[in-house]
Amino acid sequence: MVRTCLLFSFLLFASLLLAQQPRFALVIGNGNYEYASLGQTPVNSAKAMYDVLSSAGFEVDYFDDLDQDSINKVVINFGRKIKHRSGVALFYYCGHGVQKDERN
Repeated sequence: MVRTCLLFSFLLFASLLLAQQPRFALVIGNGNYEYASLGQTPVNSAKAMYDVLSSAGFEVDYFDDLDQDSINKVVINFGRKIKHRSGVALFYYCGHGVQKDERN
């Protein structure tokens, strides 16, 4: 909760500095995996980040519990979306990033 409040304060301050620039964000929360589950914690964190970024004026693309192919597609689409635009772009991912031989 403290980290969320500090992050909110930082984003609010940054948004005031960047008030005239467009802001884009991609937020992904993954807690449901084929061979393991992290519960709702990553999804809840991603939803909280969505709320903070939206209130700071970001246009947020939000997704949760995506498989690897879907993550690749939304990241590519987000890159295309922001490629020729000016402003600020932010990517937030909560969940496991890499797992091999049941170790992450």
